[in-house]
Amino acid sequence: MDKNEAIRAHTEWKKGLSAYLKNPNGSLSPSEVDRADACDLGRWIDGEGEAQFPTDMAFRHLRQAHSLFHSRAADIVRRANDGERVSAGAALGSHSDCADASSEVVTSLMALPISGHNVRARRPAMSLR
Repeated sequence: MDKNEAIRAHTEWKKGLSAYLKNPNGSLSPSEVDRADACDLGRWIDGEGEAQFPTDMAFRHLRQAHSLFHSRAADIVRRANDGERVSAGAALGSHSDCADASSEVVTSLMALPISGHNVRARRPAMSLR
């Protein structure tokens, strides 16, 4: 997966979270969402990314931003699962904590010195689980 595919996968994951907030049926657990290594981007970060960029500052920032994004997303799922009406627009929209963390993920991906198909996922599409 190249940078654009990584960004697209991250965006699709956020769309899945937005859809969940419209019908929070308990199928997502905050502890699973909090695991940054449970999505394709996170698995790449922990595997091939770490091997490729062990000392790159943009990569370090990506790891931190991605972890923070998952932490904030887990908080949103926790609130929704606890019965709070969580608007996807407010929780994920511009200037929300989650959107800010997501923007940092994208910015960090763009800063990595990779091109072509150097970023590979283990599965063809990122899922919420």
